[in-house]
Amino acid sequence: MEENKLDALKNEFHKEYPEFIAFLSSYGRHILTVALAVAVVTLGVKLAANRKTSSVTNAAVAFAQAQTIEDLDEIVRRHGSTPSAPLAYMALAKAHFDSGNYDMALGKYMEFKSKFPGHPLGLSAELNRFACLEARGQIQEAQMGYEEFMKSHPEHYLTAEATFGKARCLEKQGMWEQARTIYEDYMVANPGGAWFARAEEALDVVDRELEAGSAAPPAE
Repeated sequence: MEENKLDALKNEFHKEYPEFIAFLSSYGRHILTVALAVAVVTLGVKLAANRKTSSVTNAAVAFAQAQTIEDLDEIVRRHGSTPSAPLAYMALAKAHFDSGNYDMALGKYMEFKSKFPGHPLGLSAELNRFACLEARGQIQEAQMGYEEFMKSHPEHYLTAEATFGKARCLEKQGMWEQARTIYEDYMVANPGGAWFARAEEALDVVDRELEAGSAAPPAE
C-alpha cells in the first residue's frame, strides 16, 4: 500500500518537481506505516510549495540522509519547526524501540503528542505508545490502551493493530480463551483481510497452548 501511494506521488510531481522525486527516492527507507506514507505525501506538497525555503529543504535533505539515532536526534533539535520534524520524531522513537530502549521510545512518542497535537501521525504515536508499555511489561496498562483505541476509532485502519495488541496482552496473562475469541472474531469480520493470515497463525499458537494446558496433569 505504501508503494502504491509513493508511485502515484512520483507520477504527479515528476515533471514539475524533479528535485522532490530525488528526495522521495532517498526517503523511502524511513516509511514506518501507511500513516507515515500519507505524511510523506503531505510533506512533499509542502516541500514543492516551499522549495526555495532553505530551512525546510535542509531539514528534508538531512532526514533523507539520516542513518543513525544521532542523525535523527540532530534533526529534532535543529529543525524542530520544519515539516521534517514530526517524521524525524517518529523515526527516532521507532529506532529506540527497535534497539530495545523502550523508555526512550516511549518518551519520544509522548513528546510527539505534546509538540504536534492534531498531526496526522498522532494516532500512530498513540498506538506505538501502548506498544512501548507492553514491551516494558506494563501489560494491563497496555491492554487498557489498546481497548480504548479500539472503542474510540472503530473504523480506523490502525484498529486492527490495536486489536492484535489486546490479544497479545491477554496471551501474556495466560488468558488464552479470551485471546482466541478476539482472533476468531477478527477472522469472521475480516475474511480475506490484510491481517487474516496473521490471525490464523496466532490462533494456531493459542490452540496449541490450550491443548497443552488441558493435557497437563492437575496441580497438586
